[in-house]
Amino acid sequence: MYTSKSTRKLFSKLFKEGWTCRYGKKHGKLISPTGHRVVFSKTPSDRNAIHNLTKDIRAVQRLEERP
Repeated sequence: MYTSKSTRKLFSKLFKEGWTCRYGKKHGKLISPTGHRVVFSKTPSDRNAIHNLTKDIRAVQRLEERP
């Protein structure tokens, strides 16, 4: 699971906005208040993983803002 300070900060912000998180054996799922999902690895080997996760979350948030 992600343990960096920036990731904990991101997750706590999302939880305050109503997002939930479910963990499997190797992957986690962030679920938006409207039901959109973002899947992430619990042990990322890519050093850009947090950046990619943030981009995916922003994309879902933009989808939810559409009328």
